Amino acid sequence: VRGNQGGATVLSQLTQLGKSQIYPGSPVFLIEITPPATVAPGETVTLTANATWQICKTACKDERKTFTLTLPVAAETTADTAHAALFSEARAKIPAPNMDWTVAAQKNGQNIALRLTPKSNAARALTTFSFDFVSDQPFVQAGVDPATVTRDGETWVAPLKRITEDFIGEAVPQQDAFSGILVSKATGFPNVAIGSTPITDLAPAAGATPSPSTAPAKGGSRSFLLILGGMFLGGLILNLMPCVFPVIGIKIMGFVQQAGHDRKKIILHGLIFALGVLLSFWVLALALFAGKITNWGNQLQDPRVSCVTLIVMLLLGMNLYGVFEIGTAATGVGGGLARKQGIAGTFFSGVLATLVATPCSGPFLGVAIGAAATLPAVPFFTAFTFMALGLALPYLVLSAFPSLVDRLPRPGPWMESFKQGMSFLLFATAGVFLWIYGAQIFDRNDGQKGLWVMLGLSAVACAAWIYGRWTQPYRKTGVRVGARVVALAFLLGGISA
Repeated sequence: VRGNQGGATVLSQLTQLGKSQIYPGSPVFLIEITPPATVAPGETVTLTANATWQICKTACKDERKTFTLTLPVAAETTADTAHAALFSEARAKIPAPNMDWTVAAQKNGQNIALRLTPKSNAARALTTFSFDFVSDQPFVQAGVDPATVTRDGETWVAPLKRITEDFIGEAVPQQDAFSGILVSKATGFPNVAIGSTPITDLAPAAGATPSPSTAPAKGGSRSFLLILGGMFLGGLILNLMPCVFPVIGIKIMGFVQQAGHDRKKIILHGLIFALGVLLSFWVLALALFAGKITNWGNQLQDPRVSCVTLIVMLLLGMNLYGVFEIGTAATGVGGGLARKQGIAGTFFSGVLATLVATPCSGPFLGVAIGAAATLPAVPFFTAFTFMALGLALPYLVLSAFPSLVDRLPRPGPWMESFKQGMSFLLFATAGVFLWIYGAQIFDRNDGQKGLWVMLGLSAVACAAWIYGRWTQPYRKTGVRVGARVVALAFLLGGISA
């Protein structure tokens, strides 16, 4: 049998998981299969199903598998009593023709009011609203909150939330009508198929109790703006790394010398430097986005990938702490190009700045890598552009106002302390991936335990670092006392975790 596709199934319950609606339990798909007319009793028929599905726990993962089932051909049909109840329950959920309700819909502020007027005596006898609604269109959110359902005479009025944008801020196309399935939770009522229902502008009838209206969600826009803000701030913070900060002033004064103190030429060098940074980040973004196109986002749901990411975050944290250095060979190659005079040297200086900053960018690249699984091309590259602008901003400002170089903080031991402090963010990030990894290979609670263990250990390690760095006898008394208090707070927090 070839070419058959599984039809839709209706389940009795929708569960909210984050911003997604999921179906708990095991769905059943009823598919009518007709064997070839040429088969004869005593032969066998092999059924093949190419199945794809998405399973969600703490995260969602795409799965696919090919199943085969070989059945004997008999002269007479034999009932499968072992699965009779399963098939009977599944058939009962197939949407029936609508015999009980007159359906209408009207605008309810920014949302939609689904109006169900009883047509049958059984529907009129209902005293509580025991139904859910699953729309065929993405602009209508599935599910009905019973607490928001009101009565307008005999008519039940169920508010449906209109989805205007998805969780990454992209607009969801709106329509003037919708269809779906009225899922019954009431005994004796079947699931009902609701045909295309126009959304009218009719005002509620006199005496109707208005149902609550919910403004359209703006979480997607806010989330994307937070990503952009975090990436820009991350780029700025990269300038404070010991491998970047000391050369900012030197590089700007180099612009001044090459430009012969011509302000326009100095600004030009600043712009060319920023272009080098931007192009370098776009190359990095292109590489990451290519991974997204090749199903990279789903690979993050693979326990092996989570494990490797966990180890990478741990190693990057150790790198920031100073256990070892990475990228020194590539930095040497880039340094030769950056020492060239003129526009080309300035451009490669921007490339080199990106190169030496990348090993320190783990806490901020983590935001972009996490978003890569969901962001489309333009927002994804925009996020990396904001990080590049954050890294390039001091050079742009100082090339426009070179006199500000004298106001920059002097490089010193504080920069190494800052770099080491950033390592604990990566250790905590490793804890998050330990949580994900544990949830993928064990029980969800085991993953949560792993997260708290890793966060607790990171806090204890941070306490030891603060104590060892700022309680030496040569420190001022106030610094030593403050360091002990902060270290104790981290220690107690880590132990309690």
